[in-house]
Amino acid sequence: DQLRHSILGIGLNLNQLFSGSAFEATSLSEITGVRYNMHTELNTLCGALEKRYLQLRGKGGEKLKADYLHLLFGKDELRSFKIQGKEMEGIITGVSPEGKLELQLEKGKKSFGNQEIEFII
Repeated sequence: DQLRHSILGIGLNLNQLFSGSAFEATSLSEITGVRYNMHTELNTLCGALEKRYLQLRGKGGEKLKADYLHLLFGKDELRSFKIQGKEMEGIITGVSPEGKLELQLEKGKKSFGNQEIEFII
């Protein structure tokens, strides 16, 4: 079986102000102190997405994965995580073909899906 269709959603907080908010969120404006033009940033994002999509369609999947892994936060570094409510340390080694985060833990290599693991920063 192969995936035939997919829908992708992206949420990007540009100029929102969340200071004092009860939930953990931020925006580019809060981080940088700069106000952004929504249309300019949308055009930039769409251009970058189209470039990567065309790369993928042109059989550039391995390069795309290599670029992703190069920028993956915490890769090849000892980091703290919360897994099943327990704090432990591990090293991110990659991402499985199914999109699961791969970690080297004290007891061996293990893969984690969305919301099965938390960074402790």
